[in-house]
Amino acid sequence: MNTRYTLLATAVAAALTSGCASTPKDTTPLRETAVLQSKYSLAASMLPDSRGTQTVYTRPDRRRIDYTFKFDNWFMNSMFGGSDTSDIARLDNNLLWLLDNDDETYKECPLTGCGASLWEVMQEKMEGGEMEQEEDGYDPSAGGSCELTPLKTTFKVTPKAKGRVVNGFNADQYIASWEMGVKDQHGNVDKNLFTLDLWMVDATSTMQRSWEINGQFQERYLAKVAGDNPMAKFLSNDVYKVISGITGDTDKSQLTSQSPIVKKLNAIEGYPVSLKFEWYVESNTCPEERRQQAQAQNQGNDDGGFGGGMGSIGSIAGSLLQEQASKQATDYFTPDPNEPVLTYIYDVTSLEVSQQRDSRFNVPADYDLTDRR
Repeated sequence: MNTRYTLLATAVAAALTSGCASTPKDTTPLRETAVLQSKYSLAASMLPDSRGTQTVYTRPDRRRIDYTFKFDNWFMNSMFGGSDTSDIARLDNNLLWLLDNDDETYKECPLTGCGASLWEVMQEKMEGGEMEQEEDGYDPSAGGSCELTPLKTTFKVTPKAKGRVVNGFNADQYIASWEMGVKDQHGNVDKNLFTLDLWMVDATSTMQRSWEINGQFQERYLAKVAGDNPMAKFLSNDVYKVISGITGDTDKSQLTSQSPIVKKLNAIEGYPVSLKFEWYVESNTCPEERRQQAQAQNQGNDDGGFGGGMGSIGSIAGSLLQEQASKQATDYFTPDPNEPVLTYIYDVTSLEVSQQRDSRFNVPADYDLTDRR
């Protein structure tokens, strides 16, 4: 017998046995869980394009969402990198854990989020009566010299293509559009158009069971955060559920609201396997007032030095250059009504209801706590 190879085989076997013994076996209970996998992309006129993935694990009393994110731009990725994070919402103990899987750290927060969250900022502003327009915010009416009249808001749902294969599903297309705007005394119009391009499939038994599980979670979540969530002052539970229904989280046909928008959305049957949200902006009102505002701001910034922005350029190059620079800046920041200022695309890649370990909804033992609120 070749002693050298016998010893080598023994050493390898011992190493494998030792390695397996050092990894504890996950024996936490297996329970029914809805599991959704998706991918998304985000493009905005003033932001770098980005994309990522989501995996959502849901039970009636808990939910985990795993996110990956990266920029399309190589430079942005090299500067800031991507991210790998997870949110775990535990309704059974009123906690939210925010995990950074790259650093293996986490924060522990109430269900409404960590301190200095959006909820707390909004709550503070509402208690102080500060939810009105900020003093330094843009005023299209130039302080009241330009009168604006709201236009009639329109919402419609239009069936489009049928029987197209999308993400491996045989789907039908619907376009939902929501338009609102204002008009000045000269007939100039500002418009905001929101469009939602939906591809729907007939709900399978798995999709229906997923609806049931997610619906139970949403009902319990809303009951938990209703008293502490300032958004409740702006979004009713029905509107919140409509949004959940649009994204396939819950069965929107169970809503009883008599709102015309809810009725039209309920007419879209099935489960969404792909959606594209776009926001278009057309800005034409109060042109003279806008020009006067920009001119006054430029004059206020003219300090004769090199740190005063557009006003400084004007003081050096003369009023002609100042006006041209102001016009170019205005043109740059004025959105093209034919191009969306924001595009969000969301695609479902898989959906199942399977048995998952309880450990999926716990913080890994080797993660370090960085903050607790």
